[in-house]
Amino acid sequence: AKMRLESVAQAAWAQGISATVFNCPEIRTNSSDIFAGVELSLFPLLSALKREGGAAWAEQQWAACQELLNDGVSVQSLIDQIEAYNNDPVSASFRNFDAWPMDNTL
Repeated sequence: AKMRLESVAQAAWAQGISATVFNCPEIRTNSSDIFAGVELSLFPLLSALKREGGAAWAEQQWAACQELLNDGVSVQSLIDQIEAYNNDPVSASFRNFDAWPMDNTL
């Protein structure tokens, strides 16, 4: 479904309409309903808001998130840590979306 939405967004761009598809997996699950932390999908969304020109509004969202963190921890440091994890060769092997659905591994 997401790939279909991406093709719809691409067609819209070709017609001069700005459209974005943001993948937020597992936003509403039994585990996330009782989860007291931050959904990992928030971090790429925060980055996308800045990258796509969210200006002052995007900065406000970053600041609101920053206020929730402990002293000495920054939103950017969390994003950097997530990126390092995702770019690890073991993690990166699971981002071969052309091969999905993939079997589980150890």
